[in-house]
Amino acid sequence: MSYPIITLLISYFLTFLIVKNADWHLHLSSDHQHGPQKLHSGSISRIGGLGIFLSLVIVVITNYFLEENPSKDFLVFFICTLPCFVIGIREDFTNKVGVKLRLLFTAISALIGIYFLDGLIYSVDLPMVDDLLKMKWFCYVLTIFAITGISNAYNIIDGLNGLAGMVGIVSLLAIYYIAYLFGDHYILFLAQILIASILGFLLWNYPKGKIFLGDAGAYLIGFCSGFLSLLLVDRHTEISPWFALLVNFYPIFETIYSIFRRKVSKNQDPTAPDAQHFHSLVYFWLKHRSPESNGKDLKLPLWVKNAQASTILWVLPISCTIPAVLFFDNSFILKSFTFLFCVTYVLVYRLLIKSNNTSVINEVTSGAKV
Repeated sequence: MSYPIITLLISYFLTFLIVKNADWHLHLSSDHQHGPQKLHSGSISRIGGLGIFLSLVIVVITNYFLEENPSKDFLVFFICTLPCFVIGIREDFTNKVGVKLRLLFTAISALIGIYFLDGLIYSVDLPMVDDLLKMKWFCYVLTIFAITGISNAYNIIDGLNGLAGMVGIVSLLAIYYIAYLFGDHYILFLAQILIASILGFLLWNYPKGKIFLGDAGAYLIGFCSGFLSLLLVDRHTEISPWFALLVNFYPIFETIYSIFRRKVSKNQDPTAPDAQHFHSLVYFWLKHRSPESNGKDLKLPLWVKNAQASTILWVLPISCTIPAVLFFDNSFILKSFTFLFCVTYVLVYRLLIKSNNTSVINEVTSGAKV
């Protein structure tokens, strides 16, 4: 049975139902508010993660009942995702769930995953940290922190049509390939149905943004990508722990840099939304170099520049996953590429800040509609 194709079709059809029946739920699920992170027009449903999750559940349950020797581990994996998905979908419908509570539920998902499937971080190839990792409690703390951080990082980059979804697909493709090399059928199966489910959603999300991923979808993809990469390293010691970091590094570094520039540089709330994320700056850079901004009013819809900016940004996860796959067993080379990505990111970010119109960014940061 071709589970990836079935998963894609189910995800596509369920997302289609959500989009076409928006009148039933849009008063609850709409991303209607104006704010610094809104780079689209109109009211769009943000429960795209629901179609992804349900398609995965349907396929995993089908696999369990149809296979001759079914494994409960596939079911266990998606039981682990329940806390972070449930709290995310509640936020998507209510807009009343705080960041701390979402992080807490994601940490619970991580703890459940560690308990039932292991996947602990035992080494990071850094002497001082590895000494601490000799203590089992520190392994738990670092692993939970890492998975929770990656899940939240995907939520932060979810600002353009097709961005977070494609980042997840690129990361999972890298995980899929390495799992294939090592003959790890468990991770291979999970990675391929995750890719298919995200793709089914992405066909409605990109380029026109007919539905958004939402908190539930972002946390779900981030959790699965983060946990599977750590699980892969734990199950195959030949793989460097820096592989797991590098395949998820774009959203991770976006989060770290956002915290730094808000808290350290500006003494602002690190969790407060703003319009100075890397993807926002790329969008503004494109928007203010479009024909209509030069006196030729073509009345292009917002989704055009939104999708163009997202496509450009796909370079970021690809630039991380290619070296991660090529040098998955060499920590020194992976560390070098990680450092190179950090330097390049910061330099390009500063160029984007200088090239964008400061008054426009300040206007959007203050909460005006784009």
